[in-house]
Amino acid sequence: MKEAGYEDGFEMTIHGTSEARDIVTMIADMLADVNITVNIDLMEQSKFVELRNEIAHEESFFITYGNSLFDASLALDNITFDISGDYVGYYNEEFEELVELAGKNMDLAERNEQYKRAQEIVAEDRPYVYLYAEKANYGVNDRVNFVPRPDEMLYAKDIKKQ
Repeated sequence: MKEAGYEDGFEMTIHGTSEARDIVTMIADMLADVNITVNIDLMEQSKFVELRNEIAHEESFFITYGNSLFDASLALDNITFDISGDYVGYYNEEFEELVELAGKNMDLAERNEQYKRAQEIVAEDRPYVYLYAEKANYGVNDRVNFVPRPDEMLYAKDIKKQ
């Protein structure tokens, strides 16, 4: 912190939804270890979306992303300037071009290479700070026949009584 010019630490706010209370509190506790005071502002989902869409947040907000389609477009489109520019401010011309081209490309091998390069750019530029990947946990019971799906979707028709 001293090397970065924040020897005395600093104060910031993290906005999030009420459902994220445990995670945001854990983040605040970890940041306190390096002398960053975090004000936690939790709200219900619709208020949070309103805050984010109006770009009324302060320094940061906590949001989660999922990708049940297993397609790079879902994750990378969220980083494009048209979608997140107002509240993230990230713009990389090569990234924007690659995501646009890949979104229209019917050649799967070429599309894959375009998305791969776009992901490399994101890894280098770090427009977001990704904290972790959450795992899905499922209970088991000998009376239930259920195989978890890789996309983490739950369909009642797939759960059968033994």
